Amino acid sequence: MGNKQKVGSRRKVYKKKCVRRSIVQNASVEHITTTFSDVSTPTHNPTIGIHSNEPSTSVVTSRPSISEVSSEGNKESSRKYKVKDNDSYYKEHIMQNMVHDILDIYKFFECIRDFVVCKYCQHNLTFERNVVEGLAIKCKVLCHNCNENITFENCSKIVDDSTKQTYYDVNLRLVNGLRSIGKGQTAGKMLCGILNISAPPTNYKKHESKLLRTIEELSRDSMKKAAKEAVDINKSSDLCVAVDGTWQKRGHVSLNGVLSVTSVDTGKVLDVSILSKYCNCPEKSKNIHKESCTANYSGTSGGMEVSGAVEVFSRSQELYGVRYLVYLGDGDSKAFAAVNEKIIYGNGVEVSKLECIGHVEK
Repeated sequence: MGNKQKVGSRRKVYKKKCVRRSIVQNASVEHITTTFSDVSTPTHNPTIGIHSNEPSTSVVTSRPSISEVSSEGNKESSRKYKVKDNDSYYKEHIMQNMVHDILDIYKFFECIRDFVVCKYCQHNLTFERNVVEGLAIKCKVLCHNCNENITFENCSKIVDDSTKQTYYDVNLRLVNGLRSIGKGQTAGKMLCGILNISAPPTNYKKHESKLLRTIEELSRDSMKKAAKEAVDINKSSDLCVAVDGTWQKRGHVSLNGVLSVTSVDTGKVLDVSILSKYCNCPEKSKNIHKESCTANYSGTSGGMEVSGAVEVFSRSQELYGVRYLVYLGDGDSKAFAAVNEKIIYGNGVEVSKLECIGHVEK
């Protein structure tokens, strides 16, 4: 029969056991499920040797996402995914697709121990891990034989332009994720404990404040673009808007409320007014309030909608150069009446009202 020739190509296989990538949701990397196995109890020893039998510690690491893995052999794969040594390539191709992985340090070193040795003396390497802040850690790879070492951090840093404070990207993502599901620092501690990773940052409130400033800036830009889009569609700066208010609690006892103005043509929010009667200033009984006091409204909870409507209509020209001349609202005419009573757009300019069909049916 002769010698048989084996046909096919060698494929790289990854074991899938228990720890999946998390922390970041990124639509461009949904199909990547690189995993590591067996999360064990944390250790307080920051040094882990490659050949050590000590218990493992999980950390969050950053890596570029690769949508495909070549199956044409090692040489072609190496050429295809070789990272060029320049900053522009890194920013363009790597940083834009960066994701985070939960990584078991010991398992990671177990995977690379057969491939990595000290490039100076060819001896085995050891690994030191120190928590910098929250999920951010500083790692050191060192050779005890020749004392050569390299230090790196597991994520990038972000500098707040307004305060000049530095934040670690992975910590901001953790806080943002917890806020997005209605949870806080205590829930974060439990989550991180179960995942066997470092606890959330101790200055949790500062991270929330940073996120708030960023979200406010993004929301302003988004609403400004929405207003321009509505003007382009209408070929006019006189817009038809839907106005409605909502409260934190039902009834007329809520301490917080919000009114929104939405373009009828695009369905996008143009402006919001957030009103609150809540104050936690220590000397509020003496009517002494801090500059950062959250209370910006006094009166009945039902009156929040009226006050908010007047506020957003009054600043429409200043913010976007538009006028809200058609008011689509519910059957309650208090807010609409207050807007017309203020004569916001000058004498002879009246805001007309459209009734919401849902409320008419009631």
